[in-house]
Amino acid sequence: MDSSHTMQTVDFRGSPAEVVTVEIRGFDPYALSITDSAGVSDSYEADNVFSCLLKARRDLEEKGLLLCCQGARPDVMVTGMRKQTEGGRFAYSFNPETREIYDDDVDILAPASFDAIGTVEEQRRNIFKMAGIADI
Repeated sequence: MDSSHTMQTVDFRGSPAEVVTVEIRGFDPYALSITDSAGVSDSYEADNVFSCLLKARRDLEEKGLLLCCQGARPDVMVTGMRKQTEGGRFAYSFNPETREIYDDDVDILAPASFDAIGTVEEQRRNIFKMAGIADI
């Protein structure tokens, strides 16, 4: 499943920040690395790509950046089945209000616009809402 992707980061206001390279390597554990324009790289390991991406997004958010990819949309989630069978690379989109899961496949590393993405916390809250779990 090795692959390389160029992605835009933005600040929390949506202003373009930096273009980074995101690379996926391996298989259980997967490794995701993000390399900035200066060549500085951070690496994240997990048993699926979505979990690697979550770790990377948390680190980027601490630096004031959001990653413009489909996996950063607050209406996207990966099910346990997809994590096991596809390594968490593909996800479902959903409506947190109606709890409807759409049939489309979302490549979590495909580009997304700033107006479509959110923080890890926004995504977590929507997934809880979708699952009918009280967020305390």
